[in-house]
Amino acid sequence: IRVFVEAVLGILSSKNVALRAIVVGSGSLLDEIKHKVTCSGFENRFYFTGSVPHAHILGFHFLSDIYVSANSDGNLTNANLEAIAAGTCMIIPAPQHEKYIDVKTTDYLADAVSYFKHDDPDDLRDKILHLINNPYEIARLSSKLAMTKKSFMRSWDERVQEAMEI
Repeated sequence: IRVFVEAVLGILSSKNVALRAIVVGSGSLLDEIKHKVTCSGFENRFYFTGSVPHAHILGFHFLSDIYVSANSDGNLTNANLEAIAAGTCMIIPAPQHEKYIDVKTTDYLADAVSYFKHDDPDDLRDKILHLINNPYEIARLSSKLAMTKKSFMRSWDERVQEAMEI
């Protein structure tokens, strides 16, 4: 979360852009991050939801033009799979080959998402700015993701039918 907040604060402090960040969830860093945002003077550009019932998550995807995951442990988390299922334009960490993290994930997602260098807020800032300045790219990535997910994500009914045939 630190990388995301630093990237957004970097954008807000150097550019006059229409950017609002929604931070969904809670965790041990939440108070520290909220304090950093408040001290920056940009608290009106952030919305911290705290814990959110699962049934409301999809609504946040529909509110967002870009979904950013700064999860350093892997890109096929439930949160990211929900963003993929929703067809939200995504920016996710690039594979960490030295740690064998997400080495195969790019086989699934390929060029349907934008990747930033792990733990690099400046690179994430640049990726977010590129999309803000090129809205057609947001639409292209969302469309590409909608097509790409068909190759590896199946609906619940499809998975049940497959299990029934075993």
